[in-house]
Amino acid sequence: MAGLALGVILSSELRPIAWPMLAAGIAIHLFGMVSTRRLLSSIGHRPSLLERAGYWLCWAVIVAVLLYGAWALIP
Repeated sequence: MAGLALGVILSSELRPIAWPMLAAGIAIHLFGMVSTRRLLSSIGHRPSLLERAGYWLCWAVIVAVLLYGAWALIP
């Protein structure tokens, strides 16, 4: 939420680089999310139902943001 609020505050100044920033942020987040899950599973961690739900909810939100972005680009 803090990142979203900061984006709103700086929206006019950062508009020209908004899409590259979003793409980079999503790529970095996904890399970290997948790497953390692999690392935890390699040491035998079994995620709880809440952790699994959060993981898949995060993926769903990322897909929704990407779909919204693609829709916004259509003239």
